[in-house]
Amino acid sequence: MSKFRKFFFSPKLFYNDLFRNLKLKLLIKKYKIQKYQLKNSYSLVVAIWNVEHYLEDFFYSIFNQNINNLENLEIICIDDGSTDNSKLIISNWINKFPTVIKYIRKDNGGQASARNLGLKYASKKWITFIDPDDFIMEGYFQEVDKKIYKANSQLCIVVCNILIFNESKNKILNTHPLKFKFSKKNKELEISRINHEINLSVSSAFFIVKKIRENKISFDEELKPNFEDAKFLNEYLLKNHGSNIFYSNNSIYLYRKRSNSSSSIDKSWRDYRKYSVVINRGYKYLINKSIKEIGFVSLNIQNIILYEVVNLISYFNGKNFIYDYDLNKFMCDLKAIFQYIDKETILKFNYKKDSDLYIAFISHYLKGDLNTDNINYLFSYKVDLLCKRKIEFMNTYCLYQLTLRSSKSSL
Repeated sequence: MSKFRKFFFSPKLFYNDLFRNLKLKLLIKKYKIQKYQLKNSYSLVVAIWNVEHYLEDFFYSIFNQNINNLENLEIICIDDGSTDNSKLIISNWINKFPTVIKYIRKDNGGQASARNLGLKYASKKWITFIDPDDFIMEGYFQEVDKKIYKANSQLCIVVCNILIFNESKNKILNTHPLKFKFSKKNKELEISRINHEINLSVSSAFFIVKKIRENKISFDEELKPNFEDAKFLNEYLLKNHGSNIFYSNNSIYLYRKRSNSSSSIDKSWRDYRKYSVVINRGYKYLINKSIKEIGFVSLNIQNIILYEVVNLISYFNGKNFIYDYDLNKFMCDLKAIFQYIDKETILKFNYKKDSDLYIAFISHYLKGDLNTDNINYLFSYKVDLLCKRKIEFMNTYCLYQLTLRSSKSSL
């Protein structure tokens, strides 16, 4: 029935339909998702190296953020000598968003050097370093921006919630070992009060560009195979020890767990530099920096080192060292570091499964605490509950110490 005929033959039906349609339009308008207006400006520095398979997901997640004023956003893509089709894919996205994306190519020098170059080009107030093989959930920038806009001048860093995207299973999992930081939703605290809420990734964090430049903080290009993130982030925290940190539970960063285990983190445990360079340029540096900046080794730094060393022990397989000297140097370095780790910090460690075992081992062999209550637990622990690598680590070190003592006694 036409509107005219409906009005003429059934005016009541005509007005009922008219008001119903009007209500529906008003309802749709009320709940229609509005474009969000960023109150602050952000630079994204992205280190690119042979990630052609992941760039589409990355860019789509950025431009699916429902942001109205894209001029407050800049994406600085530093191509670290890629040999695949990364440049072509980036070019296609530049054609769509020419005022947002910048492309700079350099010779291969590693992720740290690419990020340092990107820092020089950053022109916005805040900066983050999203990895190109990862991506972000819708509302990521909106949640961060709302907090920054409402915060006082004490806020200098925002850390976002990391979930794991398992590529082989095509599932998003909340299994990150540090997920407890976001168990109580959003929270803000003084940097000086950080204890167990340790932070290791710059990819899911936002920093103030001015504070980075004022304090001359940069990524250590000699620190390999990794840990340059943790060094950069925690040096920033030490330089801003009187400021605040905000943990944004609603800003979801998706870390891609590659199906072929080809990420830098997955491969790093098989790199001998993880057991030498990282200890000296990473752990020792943060200890000395903490003492220099605040007069002591903060609980935050202690827990970071403890977390890292436990992972070193967990992944150790006896093949990371070429000579006995390397193993001895590794253990000597760890013992030197643990002079700055409080016994109470060790005993409260609970980041991993079988934490009691690690506590006992560290207390006994690295801290030299022969009277710890956990020693009996170490030697009475059921062997079938231990993974092969843990046994190999302990056996290798214990055997080495026995050999060393035997050789000394025969002299």
